[in-house]
Amino acid sequence: GIFALWLFAALVAWGAFSGGITTVMSSFLDSGHLLTRTYFPPECPVIAGTLTVSIQTAIETAILLAFMAVLGNLGWTTLLVIPVMVLLTLLSFGIGLMVSLGNVRFRDINYLVGLILQIAFYATPIVYRLDQLPDDVQWMKTALSFNPMTHFVSAIRDVTYLLKMPTLVNWGVMVG
Repeated sequence: GIFALWLFAALVAWGAFSGGITTVMSSFLDSGHLLTRTYFPPECPVIAGTLTVSIQTAIETAILLAFMAVLGNLGWTTLLVIPVMVLLTLLSFGIGLMVSLGNVRFRDINYLVGLILQIAFYATPIVYRLDQLPDDVQWMKTALSFNPMTHFVSAIRDVTYLLKMPTLVNWGVMVG
């Protein structure tokens, strides 16, 4: 297979996740002047931010699928990219809402979330495969299986690159 497309599939998922969290997190602070002066529904900036990230993710996903089509690597499982990305958007939206509430009160939450996202990037098998880890670090494989992004990245790769169904465990974690 082509490593660049394997990596790109994971990066599309990671970009949707981290972009969704950071956009939602900053939405309340960025629109604070609107929320205090007139009646303005507080959910509007958050939903607008989520839609912006969703449109960007849709464009990136379309580019990924275009490359897959050029290589003749499309199948019926490619249609499953839509529910996987919807579930991923909901996850990032929910986490973003939780941290945004803390960010309104404690402005340093923004920096802490940025640091946590950088650590989480390397704790997600994006640039490496889980089966590449040596057998003597089985505890690390187990720990990474508790990372929800491990399951989203695996599912995106399954439906776009490997053209197979995500596992029931992946679906369970993504829906949960």
